[in-house]
Amino acid sequence: MNIRTAKKGTQVKSIPTEPIVEEAKQEAVEKPAPNKVSPLTTEDFGGNALIEEYMRFINDHGITKDDVFQLLDSIMTSGYLEWDTSINKGKTALRFRMRPVWAEDVISKNIDALSADKNLSMARFSNALRALNLAASLVLFGEREFDVKDEDSFNAALEFIRSLPYPVFAAVTTQLAVFDRAIVVAMSDWAMKNFTEPPKENS
Repeated sequence: MNIRTAKKGTQVKSIPTEPIVEEAKQEAVEKPAPNKVSPLTTEDFGGNALIEEYMRFINDHGITKDDVFQLLDSIMTSGYLEWDTSINKGKTALRFRMRPVWAEDVISKNIDALSADKNLSMARFSNALRALNLAASLVLFGEREFDVKDEDSFNAALEFIRSLPYPVFAAVTTQLAVFDRAIVVAMSDWAMKNFTEPPKENS
């Protein structure tokens, strides 16, 4: 099942993705199949430049306006979302989930601690934030499963992520960036205003 046929409350799988900027040079990031779905058209985003930017970004990675509404429908129905994708030409399976509120609190606590370091560089901050977000989102990496439900399991996932080779880390966080931005667009005022519930499948 992929995002275009996802039923309410089910996992959303296989949004085609491609590398971002410098990470495009990493071999671990697979190149997506050509997007054969009609591209996004110019829309009135109510002056929200960020949502328009994210919309065009995710469309470049194969996610259409209809896909966004499928995401919104699944989120409104179940309050939860998982997404299956892969890196390394499909050899390494990945699964992400929406981050719960408690995990965002743990991330914020870690960021506050990092920010106390006056010598903290932007590169170190960026890598730390990506690792923290990934630790709270990662459900599956290859054959290894993660059940992050408290701070101890969060830290265990974070330790695993920090052990990854950087090209692999970059590839995985690239996929997470696509997922996160698609959720931001799906939960935006623009999506809520323009949402039309997908037709129900015949039983």
